Amino acid sequence: MKEGHGQQPTAGGAADCRPPLLVHLVFHPASNSARALAQLICRALNDDPALPGLRVPTVIVPEDGTTFPPSTYPLEEASRNVIVVLADDEMVVELYVPPGRRTWGQFVGDLWERCDEPLHASSRSNYPKRRGRLMTG
Repeated sequence: MKEGHGQQPTAGGAADCRPPLLVHLVFHPASNSARALAQLICRALNDDPALPGLRVPTVIVPEDGTTFPPSTYPLEEASRNVIVVLADDEMVVELYVPPGRRTWGQFVGDLWERCDEPLHASSRSNYPKRRGRLMTG
């Protein structure tokens, strides 16, 4: 990988044009406090006039109008991913999950497992025992 450019050769020899880092903010859609915190994190990483060059790409896990996590979620959009889980009571308590849907715990667990896949080059952490970064709050 050429430092600062986020490009690395792919299997076919072509350059990888993905951004080098993407921060994923994961929270339950019914949690107003977690949503507010996610928006604050986005602003802190992107809108600080004192650090105009910071601009860390961030995404908020998309909502589909239900209170359930997305059926699929890509981690291929960047060379490295940092997943920040803003967990609270809304995310932990699931009264009913219809067939074909997952709980938030299952969704986050899936992201955790996928962080070890070399294709995604994501990171996870159970500090200090694990390497990388999977942040929960």
